[in-house]
Amino acid sequence: MAYHPVVAELAAEVAPSRSNRHDQGAGVKVAEINDIKTLGPTHATELVTTISSIVAVSKFFAPLVFVLALVFAFIWIFYGTSI
Repeated sequence: MAYHPVVAELAAEVAPSRSNRHDQGAGVKVAEINDIKTLGPTHATELVTTISSIVAVSKFFAPLVFVLALVFAFIWIFYGTSI
């Protein structure tokens, strides 16, 4: 009986460990899968455009948030504590 190449490879990998283990088993099933939604050319372009838009907005807001955080940190350090 001819086995699927994956089964033959799995059997070859498991064979050396059979001498020092008990009750081993492995299973393989080959199945056809229908109706898979993949990322086609239209959706891939939309994804790239969305990521590019997010990066463009982040280039503006990230430095702004960083500068505001520094300003608030200096205000908190120098003016926020009173003895």
